[in-house]
Amino acid sequence: MATIKDIALKAQVSIATVSRILSGNKTYSFSNETVLKVKEAAAELDYFSRKKLRPLKQAGAAKEAFSISIVYWFKEEQEHEFLYYREIRSGIEKRFISKNIPFRHYYTVEKFQKNKNKNTDGIIAVGKFSTQEIQVLQENSSNIIFVDSSPDPLLFDSVTADFFAAMKDLIEYCIEKGHRKIGYIGKKEYVGDGQAYPDIKEESYQLIMKSKELYDPSFHLVIDDPTPSAGFEIANHSLNKKMPDAFIVFSDTVSLGVLSAFQEASLKVPDDISIISFDDLPIARYTYPSLSTVKIFTEQMGMAAADILCERISQNIEIPRKIVIPHKVIIRNSSR
Repeated sequence: MATIKDIALKAQVSIATVSRILSGNKTYSFSNETVLKVKEAAAELDYFSRKKLRPLKQAGAAKEAFSISIVYWFKEEQEHEFLYYREIRSGIEKRFISKNIPFRHYYTVEKFQKNKNKNTDGIIAVGKFSTQEIQVLQENSSNIIFVDSSPDPLLFDSVTADFFAAMKDLIEYCIEKGHRKIGYIGKKEYVGDGQAYPDIKEESYQLIMKSKELYDPSFHLVIDDPTPSAGFEIANHSLNKKMPDAFIVFSDTVSLGVLSAFQEASLKVPDDISIISFDDLPIARYTYPSLSTVKIFTEQMGMAAADILCERISQNIEIPRKIVIPHKVIIRNSSR
């Protein structure tokens, strides 16, 4: 069965060019010669027969309508560090199980490439991916949706959270409470073979704080691992320097270590320093003090991704869609 990569090789153009021409993307302009060359190659390779997919079956149907591959950007043994993504996975699974649609999990694109299901009709890519990894996914399906990233909204479906708006809400909340020295604890992120990936939360923090003329680089801290121990170490290290009035931490998981470090140092939270984080994991309400946090509706993100992919496959939808799931700021006892 022909793939976009086969067409690109035959037409001697890039995979992205083939995908954009065959999807009818009007944002990019190509010469008539290039368009004709791509469409002729696709026709010769019988590519268009792939688009005649069977309609969705109702739950309980005797035969499977189609199958889905769910590809994650981290290894399976790392999932305990990424509780945020575990909730997304739960949403995806619930939706596909309710629709009686078969699916398989692949932890990392490398695993997907080695063990891919040749009958895959669509891919849900969970997390962040390098350009090379995205090309691998494109070679195996023209039906791809990204969750928690949007590498090309003009080409791919995606479901994301509005982290810029969430960060703006947190910073404005801190300012309303009288804080001016507002710090951030973020995480370095890498994709593929070590390619640095921009952190939207971090970029939003810098942009908003600079726009308010409050940014102080000494309050901007970065860790390598999304674990409580990494949070403990960076918070403990910050005790030897000047401290902010409040720390915004990129995840609840890391905030556990930050809380512990400050408590061991006899700092009172929130009297001496406020802590606010992201995700609203179940444990956030049971810490001491309970964590103020931004609730990201992760399970709903997974469900939405499953629904959109099913529609794309069954209805041959060609226009990419980007869904932004709203957030909710939850103030508890770790901030004032």
